[in-house]
This record gives sequence, structure tokens and C-alpha cells, in this order.
Amino acid sequence: MQRNYAGLKTRRLLFVGPDTLRELRSAWQQVDGFVHVNRFINAEQVTRAALNAGFAGECWQEDVVMRYQELRQLTAELKALGAHNINSGRPKGLTGRQRIEKLKAGYEAFRHDEGWLPASYEVYYLRLEKPL
Repeated sequence: MQRNYAGLKTRRLLFVGPDTLRELRSAWQQVDGFVHVNRFINAEQVTRAALNAGFAGECWQEDVVMRYQELRQLTAELKALGAHNINSGRPKGLTGRQRIEKLKAGYEAFRHDEGWLPASYEVYYLRLEKPL
């Protein structure tokens, strides 16, 4: 953040917090002990880094729940966004059909009474300004 300070008047950032994709994370935990969903930092850490870099600003949070009829719709959307598992502890190699079936069964526990599967996002908005 320090290098962004010099040429900046106001900056708006959007990031997701550690509770993002909690349903997917929980379903994968029922399959194996690997890390399948990225770990995201919390708002306090991002805000502290911004303040330490000399910015002033505010942060606010919103919970967003996306709805899907099938798990493959969510995974296809994540793939289209370019999401990749970058964590240590991630599995090596391909995920077989048996593990995918276990994942689907685990995710079904989150199906809403109205028939849709949720994907929760903990969204944070940060507005930073350089003090005069």
C-alpha cells in the first residue's frame, strides 16, 4: 500500500473476507483434509495496512448470497472468474469423480427450502484518502 500512496487522492477497494464461500469450504472439509478454498484476510488487517501506509478512510461490509440450482454452476462461475486455489495444503493432481460426488453431497446440506444452493460472500468496501 505504501507505493500507492504517492499518486493517490482517493481510492476505493473491494475485497472479500474470510467467511466468503463458507458453504463450499465446509463441503470440501467433509471430503478430505486439503485446502480447496482460498483463505482471505479480514477487514481489520486490510484497514490496519492502509492506516499504516498513511491513508485515512472508512470500511463497510455487506453479506451477499448468490443462488444456484446446481453446484456445477458455482464452480463454473468461479473458474470463469479465474479463481485458483493458491493455498499451501491444496491437493496435488486432479480431483476424481468419487471426491466430486462427496463434495456435491456435502454441499446439498446447504440447499434452501426454495430449492437453491447458496454461495456466501463477505464483501468489504474500503474508501481511502490521502490526508491533506
